[in-house]
Amino acid sequence: MLMKKILLLASAIFISAMSFATDITITSADVIKKDGITISFAKADGANSPAWFDKGLRLYAKNTVTITANSDITSITFKWEKQGSKDFASLKANVGSYSHPSSAGQGTWIGSARKVVFTLGNKGQLQLNTLSVITTGGNDTPDDGGEDTPDDGGEDTPDDGGE
Repeated sequence: MLMKKILLLASAIFISAMSFATDITITSADVIKKDGITISFAKADGANSPAWFDKGLRLYAKNTVTITANSDITSITFKWEKQGSKDFASLKANVGSYSHPSSAGQGTWIGSARKVVFTLGNKGQLQLNTLSVITTGGNDTPDDGGEDTPDDGGEDTPDDGGE
C-alpha cells in the first residue's frame, strides 16, 4: 500500500514537472506567438472582425479564437471582461470541455489537443485581456529540421538521420 502511494506521488510530481504555463496579455487583434503557442482571432461567420480598443480585445458574435501549440494543450484559462451594456456572448470549444462564466470572469477549457478553436455564440460580445495556456511540453517542438529539441536525442538535421 505504501509503495502504491509512493508511485502515485512520483507520477503526479513527474506530470506536474512536465507541464508549462504561459501567461499571455492581449495587446492587439494580431496573431500572438509566445513559448511555442500561437493565438489568432478571426471574423469567421461574424458580421464584425475582432478589434482592439483601449481596454482590450473585443470579440463579436460568431468570431473565433484559435490556440495552437507545439505540444499538447491541457488547460486554457480566459479572463473575460464584460463589454459595456452589450450581451455577454456564449463560447464553445471544438474539442475538450469548456466552462464559460455567465458574466465577466474566468472561463476554463480542459482537454488534450494541439489545436483548440473557440467560437462565440450567435449574439453578444466578449472582451479579452489575458489568458493562460498550460501545455505538456513547454516550447518543445517535434523534429522540425532546425535547431536541437529536447526530445530528439541529439543534433538536429533536416532528416534527423545524420550528425
